[in-house]
Amino acid sequence: MNYFHRAFYRTLQLLCALLILQAVSSCKTGQSTDDWPTVGPVYLKLFQDGKTIHLRDMSTYKMKRMPFSLIFPLREYNDAKDKFHSARISCSESSKLHKINEGGNLDSANSGMPFFARGTGLAPSANGKYDALYITDYPSHHYITYHSKQSNLQRAELVKKIDDGHYEVMLDISKINIKDRDIPIKKSKNKKLYFIVFMDDNLNRVADQGELLRFAIEFGK
Repeated sequence: MNYFHRAFYRTLQLLCALLILQAVSSCKTGQSTDDWPTVGPVYLKLFQDGKTIHLRDMSTYKMKRMPFSLIFPLREYNDAKDKFHSARISCSESSKLHKINEGGNLDSANSGMPFFARGTGLAPSANGKYDALYITDYPSHHYITYHSKQSNLQRAELVKKIDDGHYEVMLDISKINIKDRDIPIKKSKNKKLYFIVFMDDNLNRVADQGELLRFAIEFGK
């Protein structure tokens, strides 16, 4: 074997070793290296019919009129330590929902954040989860939490553990609720739904940069 062959095989061995180390590191956290960006708290994926879409702020996605899921990382809710981590999700048929911008303060009367203010959280069903996606034009939001040991705080399904106190969860949506009436998505008539998601990652009750995500879903026929 000449010098060039030996150099080639040494380079190949080094590359294989680096790939193995990277895979081991990913397995330790339960997170693949390209699952979630490393900066910012609000990242969502939309899953339907075997396909996954990474959602972007102020974007619209065309979908089939059938059940879908929202998948996102969420820090553990721990009231004993005043760690009230949650995903606040509002949904409306009005595009006015997307006029909510970063910088709003939840404790200010004129914050521009009425859908996430105190007292606007929607009550879950008796099982602790939301059986339907509530479509409203008045200030309200789904208050999604996850706790590894308290089932009453598991308002989304666990997908996997990312690291200590940090989980990937999934919110399954098969029905919508309009005027207190549950309707299967397949029988719904909504053409377009507007979403806004707020995750107060640093718990300062302000919508800081990267803590809001606005998107819309447009249903096909």
